[in-house]
Amino acid sequence: MEEENLIERLRKGEKIICDVCKKHYYDVSYENREISNYFHCEDPNCKGYVHIQKSIIVE
Repeated sequence: MEEENLIERLRKGEKIICDVCKKHYYDVSYENREISNYFHCEDPNCKGYVHIQKSIIVE
C-alpha cells in the first residue's frame, strides 16, 4: 500500500530521494510518467527502484 502512494507521488512529478543510496532521486525510463509502474534511481551505479504490479484476474 505504501508503494502505491509512492508511485502516485512519483507519477505526479514529485522528486523523492532514493531509499538505497540516499543521494539521488527516482526517475522514470518512459516519456509518459503518468502511466509508469517502475521508477529507478537516476544514479546508474545504484540498484534502487520502486515498482508496483497490478493483479489481473482472468475468468
